[in-house]
Amino acid sequence: MDAERPALAERDGFRECTKNGYLVSSMAERNVTVLLVTHDLREAVFLADTVYVMSSRPGRIVRRCEVGIPRPRDLEVSYTQQFQDVVHELRQLIGGRH
Repeated sequence: MDAERPALAERDGFRECTKNGYLVSSMAERNVTVLLVTHDLREAVFLADTVYVMSSRPGRIVRRCEVGIPRPRDLEVSYTQQFQDVVHELRQLIGGRH
């Protein structure tokens, strides 16, 4: 999946939460692995067990970050210190550009 237009997610948070909730439940029901490309750090931490940080051109993986937040996750987890710490770590890795 590719989040080509992150501005759409910002404009319609409810739709994004619904999509992410559907994705999380589908992953759990089907026991599948999903590769999600996103520019939204909070979305990455909420959905992933592992986040890969890429460099700009040429795009190369520069860091692998284990999220370490137990499943199942609901939106309340995004208010926890552990969640915020992972987002902050990722933000530092990309140079604070998010």
